[in-house]
Amino acid sequence: MAGQQFARSNYDDETTAEWMARRQRIVDERNGVRRAEPAQAARPADNLTDLRREQEAFRKVVHAESQKNSWMAIPALAPAAVILAAEGAAAARAAKKYETETGNKTRPIYYDPKDFL
Repeated sequence: MAGQQFARSNYDDETTAEWMARRQRIVDERNGVRRAEPAQAARPADNLTDLRREQEAFRKVVHAESQKNSWMAIPALAPAAVILAAEGAAAARAAKKYETETGNKTRPIYYDPKDFL
């Protein structure tokens, strides 16, 4: 009996997805599982003009808040800017040292790690 309750139906119009859903319902009934009903689709707006107006008002509020909070990027990016500036200064110092030692303005293939200290 257990093997027959999951047997494929002889209906030609039943797809695999329908069969799997039927099989899941059988398992749920046997185990006492209650599943939530499928969510209802959102109903369309009665008046699209009102919807567009509300969206535009929301967009303006979001933009105003973004402008108000844009200063927060400065403290967030400051540590990275300090490190990049230090590395850039060290690279410029190493390039200047290479240029004065060799008289060659082309970049060397390898910098000596001591040049960055």
